[in-house]
Amino acid sequence: QTCALPIYEILNLLKYKNIKVFISCGTQDKDCFSLARKFEKSAAENGIDIKKNWSKGLAHDIPKDFQTILRQYLNENEV
Repeated sequence: QTCALPIYEILNLLKYKNIKVFISCGTQDKDCFSLARKFEKSAAENGIDIKKNWSKGLAHDIPKDFQTILRQYLNENEV
């Protein structure tokens, strides 16, 4: 399923609402990694507070230590 909003509208909404973004993706994820990197670059260029976690060698899966990674992000950003 695709998103109904164009990317520039999503980026504008994130910026307008001051929404912090955390993105996590495996470097071997053939479906999502290149798109995740493009999104991260576009978000940063548009002044959106975005943090990333690129899991080396991981394909389309959740990192085993994802809870730890997410907790660390949440603690650092007081979310």
